[in-house]
Amino acid sequence: MFLSSLVYYFFLVLVHFFFNVMSFLFFFLSFILYSFSVVLTQGASQYRLMCAANDCNSEVRQDVTFHFGSPTRYIYTLFLSISGGVSWGEVALVICEIGFGYYYIYLGYIFFVLFSCLNIVTGVIVDSAIQRGSSERSVRMA
Repeated sequence: MFLSSLVYYFFLVLVHFFFNVMSFLFFFLSFILYSFSVVLTQGASQYRLMCAANDCNSEVRQDVTFHFGSPTRYIYTLFLSISGGVSWGEVALVICEIGFGYYYIYLGYIFFVLFSCLNIVTGVIVDSAIQRGSSERSVRMA
């Protein structure tokens, strides 16, 4: 009976810890995704207007419209780029057609999210788990 209540308590602590960390991660990544999508959607809109006036490659124009047709599509494309749903290199090639400035903004986004944000969040999760484990160990020993 004691073991099952201990396992139940451990499970509740783990779920509580998980939701605290994940809520922070969700809001932080949502803010980053939205910020970059607003800037990059503006470039895609300018590209489509330029293509309407001039004769552009229809395949590239379809790719731009498919990936970057609206801010929600852009957020979806940015999320797929960092989560492995689509190769960020393929998206970068399409963005390169929009303009080199937007290409470098996109590369900055990939660098920032993959190498900075996600590693920091992983470090926070691991550090919190180690601290929680050491505090529980000290309580058990006392």
